[in-house]
Amino acid sequence: TKAVFHASATSQNNLHVLKADILQEEFPEKSYDAMTAAGLLEHIPDPRGFLRKMHGRLTPETGRIFVMLPINTAHPDHMILFNHVDECRDLMTETGFAVVEERIVPTEDLPAAELAEKKVPVMYLGICKTA
Repeated sequence: TKAVFHASATSQNNLHVLKADILQEEFPEKSYDAMTAAGLLEHIPDPRGFLRKMHGRLTPETGRIFVMLPINTAHPDHMILFNHVDECRDLMTETGFAVVEERIVPTEDLPAAELAEKKVPVMYLGICKTA
């Protein structure tokens, strides 16, 4: 992460890189303006617990979290299988977030009903804030 920021000439003044079990460790800062959970939630056994903890550290009103969740992608390392876009939305709202913006990106150009029927892999991209 630090190397990517350095290569892109992005300021690292407010960058905190922490390698830890975030459910076990305390956060180094009181709150955060932005968080990302891209390609993460399907790999952990308790995504709800993770999101609840993140919710408590996101800056109220202005803070945002970006999530990227795969739907219909039963890979061996996925502990959670999302089957429908509504499951992703429900996960966010059940853990105290409100969806600000979202994009649904299917791997095939088909009508929504057909995507669900054929279980076509889809990527859910969401930007959320505290509700």
